[in-house]
Amino acid sequence: MPAATKMEEQPGLPNVSIPCHNEQRDKKKRYTVYKVIVNVGQQEWFVFRRYAEFDKLYNTLRKQFPSMNLKIPAKRIFGDNFEPEFIKQRRAGLHEFIKRIVSHPQLCNQPDVRAFLLMDKMQNFSDASEDEDDKVIHIFLHALVLMCCHFYFSAKPTDFDFLKVIGKGSFGKCSTCFLFLVMQVFLAKRKHDEKYYAVKVLQKKVILNRKEQKHIMAERNVLLKNVKHPFLVGLHYSFQTTDKLYFVLDFVNGGEVSSLLFFHLQKERTFPEPRAKFYIAEIASALGYLHSLNIVYRDLKPENILLDHEGHIILTDFGLCKEGISQTDTTTTFCGTPEYLAPEVLRKQPYDNTVDWWCLGSVLYEMLFGLPPFYSRDTHEMYENILHKPLVMRPGASSTAWSLLQGLLEKDGPHRLGSRDDFVIKMAGILSLKESVLVYLDKSGGLQKLAEDCKTYNDPQQIEAVYRFCISVNPSDVIEVDPVLGDCVLCDPIGATALFQSVCFLAIKTLSLVEKIHTESQVNVILKLTHLPPFPEYTLDLCSFPRGYGPMRPVTMEGLVIAMTRVTKYTQGARFLCINDDCSCSTGFHHIRVHAPGATESATVRNNFTCMICSSPLKEDVKFRVLGDKQLVELIHVKALNVLSAHQQSSFRYQSVTLFLRDELCNSMRIGQLYRVLGIPAHVHQWPSITWSVEANSVQPWEPEYPHKVSASFQELLKATAGSPWRFSAIVAHYFGLDVAPPGTYNTLKLSLLLSLVQTRADAKDTHHNLDLLVVTTDTLILDRLMTYSMSLACRGVRHQASGEMFASLSRDEHGAGTANIHAGSALLATGGICMLGDLGCYKKDRLDAIQSVLESSTVVVFIPGKKYGEDADQQLSFPVHCSFWALADATDASRRSGRADCTLLGTAVNSILEIRQLLDALSLLSEQEMGPVPMQLADAFGLVIQCRDTVGEQALLAQTIHTLQQAVQPGKPLYPSCWEFSTQDYHELVAHAQTLQVELSPGAEKIIHGYYMASRRVRTQSQGVKMSVASIKLLISLAEAHCKLCLRSQVQEEDAVIAVLLCENSVTLKHGASALVVPPDAVFPCDLGDVDGLHKRDKTLDELHQTILHFIYAYAPGADARVSCRRASSAAEPAGLERPGPLKLPTTVRTGTGTRTGCRAVIHGRPGAISTVHSKRLSSSHRGALTDLKNCIR
Repeated sequence: MPAATKMEEQPGLPNVSIPCHNEQRDKKKRYTVYKVIVNVGQQEWFVFRRYAEFDKLYNTLRKQFPSMNLKIPAKRIFGDNFEPEFIKQRRAGLHEFIKRIVSHPQLCNQPDVRAFLLMDKMQNFSDASEDEDDKVIHIFLHALVLMCCHFYFSAKPTDFDFLKVIGKGSFGKCSTCFLFLVMQVFLAKRKHDEKYYAVKVLQKKVILNRKEQKHIMAERNVLLKNVKHPFLVGLHYSFQTTDKLYFVLDFVNGGEVSSLLFFHLQKERTFPEPRAKFYIAEIASALGYLHSLNIVYRDLKPENILLDHEGHIILTDFGLCKEGISQTDTTTTFCGTPEYLAPEVLRKQPYDNTVDWWCLGSVLYEMLFGLPPFYSRDTHEMYENILHKPLVMRPGASSTAWSLLQGLLEKDGPHRLGSRDDFVIKMAGILSLKESVLVYLDKSGGLQKLAEDCKTYNDPQQIEAVYRFCISVNPSDVIEVDPVLGDCVLCDPIGATALFQSVCFLAIKTLSLVEKIHTESQVNVILKLTHLPPFPEYTLDLCSFPRGYGPMRPVTMEGLVIAMTRVTKYTQGARFLCINDDCSCSTGFHHIRVHAPGATESATVRNNFTCMICSSPLKEDVKFRVLGDKQLVELIHVKALNVLSAHQQSSFRYQSVTLFLRDELCNSMRIGQLYRVLGIPAHVHQWPSITWSVEANSVQPWEPEYPHKVSASFQELLKATAGSPWRFSAIVAHYFGLDVAPPGTYNTLKLSLLLSLVQTRADAKDTHHNLDLLVVTTDTLILDRLMTYSMSLACRGVRHQASGEMFASLSRDEHGAGTANIHAGSALLATGGICMLGDLGCYKKDRLDAIQSVLESSTVVVFIPGKKYGEDADQQLSFPVHCSFWALADATDASRRSGRADCTLLGTAVNSILEIRQLLDALSLLSEQEMGPVPMQLADAFGLVIQCRDTVGEQALLAQTIHTLQQAVQPGKPLYPSCWEFSTQDYHELVAHAQTLQVELSPGAEKIIHGYYMASRRVRTQSQGVKMSVASIKLLISLAEAHCKLCLRSQVQEEDAVIAVLLCENSVTLKHGASALVVPPDAVFPCDLGDVDGLHKRDKTLDELHQTILHFIYAYAPGADARVSCRRASSAAEPAGLERPGPLKLPTTVRTGTGTRTGCRAVIHGRPGAISTVHSKRLSSSHRGALTDLKNCIR
């Protein structure tokens, strides 16, 4: 495009045309370019446009002016776009289109049309005030030279040896014009003193033709004033020849190739924030100096910034400077570099020196992120971005940088940072904050703690690059000392850390605490925040994961630990030395790298760092490296467990967040536990991806709040049953699970499930607070549903899938830790709650062995192969298991394998003691088969084993069928209106409240538990060879405490201990057979509870069983009569209720079923100190009644 002459904008409309035979065809790129000639008044220029640009303008105008009915030639999808006839028709259509646009005033003044025709840029290429007559120009140019060389009027080019070209360029740069070479910069050595200079050579003819005299004069004036500022290049003198002008300038470190800031930025892509801050501060100082001289720079960009031999910046190239612009003056010249133009320049609005602050923000953005803020390859799109697109902050910048960029890149000039007063760093504010830091450290005892911590570093043999100090900071106390400092701590923790670091360094040097600390960078300060304000901006809900890049302020979050790595090492700090021996950084502690939040190991230690003074490579001094501990933890919202509890109602996706635990925080978290974490978000850069993570600052255990109240229905029931210690829990269990089974069925199982729920607590630290439950049944479907329903009442419930991982799994870490990531299985995720295993028949033998091992040790052992996960040696880690396991065993599997369903010995006559013993052995064999596929060792590992069978046969099946059908036909309608009705929410509140109760054992309950354990261990050890472990006492205590809590009492009474003994005895009998204490198979629920008579009858039966247990303890526990007081009045005599052995009488048939056994009294056999010689093992629950009668007759 030919150069445009300067002109004034005319009020008339432009005249446009597309002449024939001026198309430029590029067949390689397959498009045609049309020449559009524009005439406005006396001015004429032309632009080249493709059809695609016409089409884009057409689509824009069609939406804004639909009534104009604009048209352009249609696109051609098939055929040759270069046919002459097609080109001719398209050119004619485009000509009519553009002519119609410029003929309409509203369309002609549309911004896109003016940009399309370059009307604004060509009409306002430069200030009108900058036009001069050619004669005046020549006089002005000579005057300039004479003023510049009044000391060196005799200088000439032969005084220099011109070594090489180190730069070239032009004046009055505009993105829409073709520029001619105006000047060259040479590295030259002056002959008489052999000093090096940068000599700028300008062509007079080109200057006159291009009318660049004003720009040269502006640069000359600025150069003459720059000698007083260290960050502006200085002019020594100037001279001229017939055709050239020469400016002798400072030579900066070898020329623009090696000292150009742009060169380093291209090589390194981005600068670390401290380095960028250093450069920007010096550039701001230089700009402020120019503004104080009423000079606007207008062309700030990395290409115009040099670095000297000490690493300081030098600003050069003042060709676009504008003089005489004070704080209130403006100019309108359209000039600068497209990527750094301010919005007001693009809008052709008057502007002042605030355009330099916009350029400064653009340069800072490019230093931090590698590209200007609104960069695009399409210049027009880039201009649109500058004018309208909001600033988007990329990851990796601190909140201070974020705030600074927002202020500098404000699109509204009057509100831009620096618009009211020049942008300068006011040290008064910094010093005030440091003084406040000192006051806070003095008041909070931080200085005293700093002095104590320094004592550990005074070992003369301990020499490190950095020294770490942890300072506890209470934000509330800091705000009281200085609100500005408090805001800095909460909104800019990295900036606050720098303030504390500076004050601590001054304190250490002033008080001579550590002589080995020489520079501030050697002090590594870690601020430990005690808490955060309870406001939404300081709280992060893991359900609503952050989607944007905001300021990295500290936040508080709560969640569940689902995975973690083992503790590894990371680099806290390292010392680097310059390889250039002549550089001052080749010794000392000038280059110290300290770990920053969210930074990877390569960000702290790598081999491509360069010296900030001489740009030479840096080499690490390995002996000064400081290592610390690091651990990665995956935290997820606790609601994610709903997916594993089989009660998730809808589909959700939960995202975990990675926590970095460092140094003293390592091993402070455990898998499966809930924690509240205070941390600082950070972006971990692992090219080409970026990971959002959190650097943990403090970690505390956390428990969610649950409703601790009892519903009015249960409160009313508690009052109604206050006369009996057993009735409340009986009714609660009787009506439990009505969504699955009718009332009165599986009462023993329901009570056991409730006891396990009550005793299993989220804050349980010892395994004896849990109740593991194994249910043996012939109907796994209904019981599985009942147990699943019960699990929904737990504070945390996980239903394990047979195909999933039960305990722990391993994967390779993806965050550069170089170790294995340990993921929690179902058991660890259920910490403090219930882990439901389902039917054990679905597991293979190796998995059953693993379950048995965990039940016995309450520990999961994870083996980490070293070679697979990058370790030097194999590792073995242990994790405690704190949950209750629920499992099912199908008893019908054993019956099918045995090939018989009944015992042919039943109903036969028994004529001798030998035959009785043979019959007992046969009944014990049947009892062994009822355990199903569960090995004996695994059954022993479970704390409580419950056998469930249909006690009334077809009646139970019919009742269950009617119950299920009624629920399906009439959902939500009460099925049993004459009975107590308790909702699921009522049970949930009851369990949650009972879990919080603190109970203690009464002396009577403690004596019953201890006496039963001693007597049972003696009986079963001598008669059956079964050892009663100490775990039995823990089971008895847990059962008694759970029953006490379920009854909403605070002290465990003897009645609670009786329930515990009955459940435990039934469980042991099911596993190992009957002992001298024989109780009915359904001792806890011996009769139907449908009415008051049933409750009264149950109370009477339990009273009798209470006495039976006391007699058993008196008979087989030595010294029990001195510790256990019998409720009945027999003291010295033989305990009441003990029946003397009579003659052997055995009925020819034995009736089975609890329907005929409800009134049967449990008895013990033998005299005090004697043990029955019947070696019965385990008996079927359907045959224990026969066993009782046999034992009555055995003596």
